[in-house]
Amino acid sequence: MRNHSIIHPQPFPRLWHWALISILLITLMVAHLIVPNVSTAQSVDVPEPIPAFPDAEGGGAASVGGRGGRVIQVTNLNDSGPGSLRVALEATGPRIIVFRVSGIIEVQSTLNIVEPYITVAGQTAPGEGVLISGVNIDGPPLYIGTHDVIIRYLKMATGRGSSYVYGNGDVVSMGEGGDVYNVIIDHSSLNWGNDENVALWADKGIARNVTFSNNIIAEGLAHDNHSTGLIVGSNTMCEDMRDVDVVRNLFMHNNNRNPYIKIARARIVNNIIYNWGWLATQIAGGVKVDIVGNHYKSGANDQGRSEVAWRSNWSSCDQGPPGPPSIHLKGNKGPNQPNPDADNWNTMMEETYDWGWPGDPPQLKRVDRAYERQTPLDYGPFPVTVYDVNDLEDMLLDDVGASHRLNAKGEWVPNRDALDRRLIEEYVTGTGEIKQDENDAGGYPTIKSGTPYVDSDKDGMPNEWETMHGLNPAQSDDANQDTDSDGYTNIEEFLNGSDPGQGGAATPDQGLTYALFPNTTLSGIPDYTGVDATIDFDWGSEAPAPGLQEDTFSVRWTGQIEPRYSERYTFCTRGDDGIRLWVSGQRLINNWTDHAVTENCGAIELTANQRYDLTLEYYENRGRAVVQLFWSSPSQAREIVPQNRLYSQ
Repeated sequence: MRNHSIIHPQPFPRLWHWALISILLITLMVAHLIVPNVSTAQSVDVPEPIPAFPDAEGGGAASVGGRGGRVIQVTNLNDSGPGSLRVALEATGPRIIVFRVSGIIEVQSTLNIVEPYITVAGQTAPGEGVLISGVNIDGPPLYIGTHDVIIRYLKMATGRGSSYVYGNGDVVSMGEGGDVYNVIIDHSSLNWGNDENVALWADKGIARNVTFSNNIIAEGLAHDNHSTGLIVGSNTMCEDMRDVDVVRNLFMHNNNRNPYIKIARARIVNNIIYNWGWLATQIAGGVKVDIVGNHYKSGANDQGRSEVAWRSNWSSCDQGPPGPPSIHLKGNKGPNQPNPDADNWNTMMEETYDWGWPGDPPQLKRVDRAYERQTPLDYGPFPVTVYDVNDLEDMLLDDVGASHRLNAKGEWVPNRDALDRRLIEEYVTGTGEIKQDENDAGGYPTIKSGTPYVDSDKDGMPNEWETMHGLNPAQSDDANQDTDSDGYTNIEEFLNGSDPGQGGAATPDQGLTYALFPNTTLSGIPDYTGVDATIDFDWGSEAPAPGLQEDTFSVRWTGQIEPRYSERYTFCTRGDDGIRLWVSGQRLINNWTDHAVTENCGAIELTANQRYDLTLEYYENRGRAVVQLFWSSPSQAREIVPQNRLYSQ
């Protein structure tokens, strides 16, 4: 019997065997070099971007700031040296700057931020915070010439001090040579500039994706007839500057430039502008701009001109990009058009002369409607929420500027200084005027001191807050952990006034139960049911699940919500189309209509750590499909309602 399992090949076939194997190996090696690894490329999981902080919006919301970096403490008010703000700003690498002191830092030269990836958390300062004074220097107290910068709750001012030189007196100067992008300045008080209060002026490098939000920009000094608010432009690269957003700021007692935009693309949304003199808001050249939902209020220095002026006599980049403008003007309210729902075009004039010294008035005429654009610009990954202009005073006056700090429990506590309190009072009472110098405004305020929160491990987070949320106040490396896996590190959760997850991930039953219907009426048997962690959806023009029509579906979410604090909570939805919300049986929102992306809000008193029934209903009928649920309170920063505060059972 032949044994088929035993083969004795001859030497000649063995040589061919090895030759064939060698050819095959070479072929495979070559193929590996020239054929891309498609499966590996497809398996990369790119996380969704998150904003700089939960309520950050616009181009600058892309900033990561100092996320994941070391914590640097400011421990004194010195101009320089160990423990100073200057040393912290000039350090390299990602860094988060917190304050252990309050008072005035009188700088002897400009503070420079030229190293990227930095968060300056003024909300950590005790007492009435920190005010950076440039009163005695030739130049701005702060310069930003880099990217990925977050500045919040800082006070800055200049003035006509001993070293004043005309034209060098911005409060904050940006650009001028560095790559400036992914920058957000939020909830800061920027006053008494000698040139502009704020200037983003770039002549080389990159300048884009910048947000100015929730700031007080006030009392540009008029001693050299140059009382101005905020300018954005360039001598050479106006066509390359884009996506600068000026959102929910209070401009007051500035003669003009409230703001002045001379770049390729920008948005001016939901600002309050009070008591301008020569001109209020200005734009120039071939700018593409949205001017939406702004409130213009006359004051003592108002010269009765239009709320918006477009400078048309283009001759160089200094006067904006070349070509015709593209202007979306909607929902604004002012003396020339008190009804924001009416045609806004008569609130804008064409400016053919741009000097503006006293006795040298601008030449104005009506703007050609050919420049009008009916639809807003694309707002990118972090769109700007547009609120009803009639709600701005209630929304902003208690909140705008360096108005709050964080206490040891992570609660927001009011801490305005005397300067900002006076400004808000003047707005409310319709008083005040443009000032010649800081002494006309009462001089620099006294900043009340306070006791910093206890932070044993110097990780920037208070012992009490860490203990409340299951962290270790003796272990500093938990600052850069992300307990709830939402993208924000634990120290960022403290700085944002949000919850890091109480030391653990949400339990499986947390979230809201959903029922997804194949119609717009929430009727019949749902095609899908389950639990959603949060309500934060933008399906665009796609269906939310297989088998559904992209333009014909509805969803009902039910469950319970547990607030952190005993106080009045504001719930807001962003939806396209119909949406309605009940909390504790009370209907807070009812916009059951077809509409574009719209924000609706309602408020209710809630008690901490008590669960309340919640129902959210939504339908989609043509166009984009969006539904989001936010909450906020005096102690709770605005955020998407997190999973660990929702219960599906």
